[in-house]
Amino acid sequence: MITDIETNKVYFSKRLTWYKCWKELRRILVEAKIDFDLLENTNDKWTRDYMPIQVEKSKFVSYVYNPDYLQSEDDKKSITIWSNIPNLPPMSEIVDTKLIIDGGNVIKCSDKVIMTNKIYTENPGLTERQVIEELERLFGNIVIIPWNYNDEWDFCGHADGMVRFIDKDYVLLNNFCDHPSDIWLLNEIKKVLRDKHIGFHELHYDVKYHGINDWAYLNFLQVGNKILMPTVEKEEDELAIKQLSDIYSDYEIIPVPLLSIVKANGKYGGGALNCISWNIYQD
Repeated sequence: MITDIETNKVYFSKRLTWYKCWKELRRILVEAKIDFDLLENTNDKWTRDYMPIQVEKSKFVSYVYNPDYLQSEDDKKSITIWSNIPNLPPMSEIVDTKLIIDGGNVIKCSDKVIMTNKIYTENPGLTERQVIEELERLFGNIVIIPWNYNDEWDFCGHADGMVRFIDKDYVLLNNFCDHPSDIWLLNEIKKVLRDKHIGFHELHYDVKYHGINDWAYLNFLQVGNKILMPTVEKEEDELAIKQLSDIYSDYEIIPVPLLSIVKANGKYGGGALNCISWNIYQD
């Protein structure tokens, strides 16, 4: 499995250049010497969700991107079919699946993938066992964590706002502990991780009032040994930078002002740096 530390190129939708954060993000990418490019002919900026998933240097998994939250006639206009993008990078082998998947719900390490159980509701014509068997064919070992389907802000059910790998047997959890309504979800996630013998560390921000955007820090972009962490102009920004610097001590942590993207919590949901990027290994 190609992991983030092995990636050396990142792509964004050209639509991202419409946002005021792009100028600063571009400057940061250039200064960090991160190779990047823009994808033409995309219908939204959430590149992670519809682009193929790299599993080997020359092998990618292509899935059906047709999420249940984009089913009205107007919403369907925002669905991007990756194969319609004219300036795609070389992809030698494509493995197709009929599963409906969002790329933001696929968190990889070298020997396993973590996804939320939203994958089951997106594929109602299949049993859970059938879904797992197909995922195992595509990715190998699969870990399914619960998702809070009652959370109006998290209708996407993506794992990339909940958990990220520190190494293959140890993960970083978002700061559910700071939000009393999420404690039940935190406990359920911990139970799954313990059952799979995966250790965990929890983010926590010791502030009096927690903002609604503090989930975004975990939605970072990692390219090689560099981690680009979103900031949202809140007290928690510095606390998040300090914690990620301690946890990922062998990496360079680079803050990226991203409030204009993160606060886009409207009809199409919100996201941060992992959501708007597609990082791969490219020769």
